[in-house]
Amino acid sequence: MDPGPSLPVPPRGLVIYNAAYSPVGAFLAHPVEDHLKAVDVNVRGPLLVSHYFGQPFSERGRGDPHAELRRLHGSDSDQLACPPNATR
Repeated sequence: MDPGPSLPVPPRGLVIYNAAYSPVGAFLAHPVEDHLKAVDVNVRGPLLVSHYFGQPFSERGRGDPHAELRRLHGSDSDQLACPPNATR
C-alpha cells in the first residue's frame, strides 16, 4: 500500500489518530470489502501512523508512541502486556 505523500513530523511529538470505521448492521449483510475497509481504517491506519512518526519521535527522544500505554499499565518496560480483561 502506498503511504501517500510525506508528512511533516509534528514539532511537539504528538499525533492523534482519530478515525474509526464500522459497517452498521448484520455482518453478512455487508460485502467483504466493507469489512476490509474497517481493517484498513482501524488496524492498518494506526499501524502506519505509528510506524511513520515513531522513528523520528524515537530519534529525538520525545513523542514515544507507546509511552502513554506504559504509563497506564504501570510499566517502564518496552514490553506491553495485554491486561487480563482486555478480551472480555
